[in-house]
Amino acid sequence: MKKVIGVGVILQTERGTFLLQERNMNAELHPGRIAPFGGGIEK
Repeated sequence: MKKVIGVGVILQTERGTFLLQERNMNAELHPGRIAPFGGGIEK
């Protein structure tokens, strides 16, 4: 069984707006979607 450790981050600016990433259309998972910054590793 794979164990995956992941993290996601949403950044808030001083003006109160949020910074997220837009995944490109070539992404393996959820292409074209808005998502938090982050990633994961297999343990």
